[in-house]
Amino acid sequence: YGGALVSQVNRFLQANEQFDDVVIFDYLEGFSRIVLSAGILFVIARPLGILIAIWAPIFVIAVVLSSMKKAHITRAASTADSNVIAFISDAITNMVTIKTFARSGLETKNFNVVSADRYTKRFRSFRFNAHIRDFRWVLALAFFIIYIFLSIHLVVLGSISPASMIAGQIYVFTILNSLLSLHQVIQRTEQLFADSAELTDVLDKKPELEDPVSPEVPRIKEGLIEFQSVNFTYPGTTKKVFDNLN
Repeated sequence: YGGALVSQVNRFLQANEQFDDVVIFDYLEGFSRIVLSAGILFVIARPLGILIAIWAPIFVIAVVLSSMKKAHITRAASTADSNVIAFISDAITNMVTIKTFARSGLETKNFNVVSADRYTKRFRSFRFNAHIRDFRWVLALAFFIIYIFLSIHLVVLGSISPASMIAGQIYVFTILNSLLSLHQVIQRTEQLFADSAELTDVLDKKPELEDPVSPEVPRIKEGLIEFQSVNFTYPGTTKKVFDNLN
């Protein structure tokens, strides 16, 4: 429990420290580049500016929705991290105390199970990220193909000049690069929320027990603990750790 709590607190603090940096330096900077480039593109070639104004929100919404769909997978992977750290702490404590004579093999076996569960959940999160990246590139490629055909069509019609078409491509590449980078920022934000979720749930949980209106003052008469004929055996083994302890 102590190892898991330390891990959760550390991830919670780091997530909150990094969140401000993500908002200020990543989101604001990325959106500023996109808006500025889209504005210039709108001046150079209005139809192309309208195209990017329609497609960019669609791209951002699609990425946000896919990240929201993946949120529970990311959180499960973060929880598995805490479980591994908690089990390591517990196993080390057990193997260097009285359990070392009866539990070292079982502790190792159980740790392998917990570690394998963490690997499975982390790999699932990684695989989902790969699908989102592929989907992102498909959207970007589809937009670029539409943009090229629309640009050529406008040049043929005489609506824009070839120089405007070439200049527009520079700003389109800037917008595409900013949007692709924004996808990584959204994934990072999702990970920050997942890292802070465990401790946030604990802090938001209301206590089940309420303090009495007029509590009685506890009075300790004797500080003695007595053991009489105590026997203890771990499940799955016949070897007694305590045998008729008094």
